[in-house]
Amino acid sequence: MPPYTYRQLQEWILERRRQQQLSDDIDSSSRELVQTAADLAAKLRAFASDGIVVKHLIDFALPAKKRADAAEVTAMDETPIQNTGRGTATEHTATSDAATEHASKPKNQLRTHDADRRVTLSQQTAKAIAHGFFKFIEQEHLQQYLSRMSAGQILVLCIFHSRLSWQKGKPLQLHDRDHYWIPKPLYTPASQVNAPSPPHFVQQIKRSATEHVPPEMQPPCRCCLCGKGFIDFPALWLDA
Repeated sequence: MPPYTYRQLQEWILERRRQQQLSDDIDSSSRELVQTAADLAAKLRAFASDGIVVKHLIDFALPAKKRADAAEVTAMDETPIQNTGRGTATEHTATSDAATEHASKPKNQLRTHDADRRVTLSQQTAKAIAHGFFKFIEQEHLQQYLSRMSAGQILVLCIFHSRLSWQKGKPLQLHDRDHYWIPKPLYTPASQVNAPSPPHFVQQIKRSATEHVPPEMQPPCRCCLCGKGFIDFPALWLDA
């Protein structure tokens, strides 16, 4: 940031706040669409409105026993045909030869005669996923964090929650020897601290008591020993 006068700095801060407020207003308009489990279920169905997306979403977010009826296949005239976990519909053909050919095709491949089908996530599955996510949010008291997120962020968290709710890893077990590898806080002896004598804060006190000190812009964080300025406390500790 280039050097500013005090007035220019005030104007810059006010402009940044105004831009942030505009950004927050835009985000809040999108967050209004996801306030309940029903809103999230509608978002899930709108996202999973393609056969390939539905297949990958089902395989990722649902356990094998819940994939059978997770997809809904309809014709272009919105007439429901069949629910299936693979995003394809089974047709009854007029001849036995056609039926045999149909049965020999892999279930996980899209067929040419399914091009006029519309594959979406079933409403029941979308409601179950959204309800489970909101139940977890309420149990862990995370509503305040959810209110700051956009609809897309909430949708991603919901999908990952559905996956992690059934795919659990092996629990970790601590042993008596584990304290050897657990990081411990470092201790720095006073003799190894690189600081002038007298330190900066002592010089400042003496200067303010004996001289007329004009006002000056202070850095967000200043080292009391050397007087060097930093943007924040992590930067101070990193330099130390």
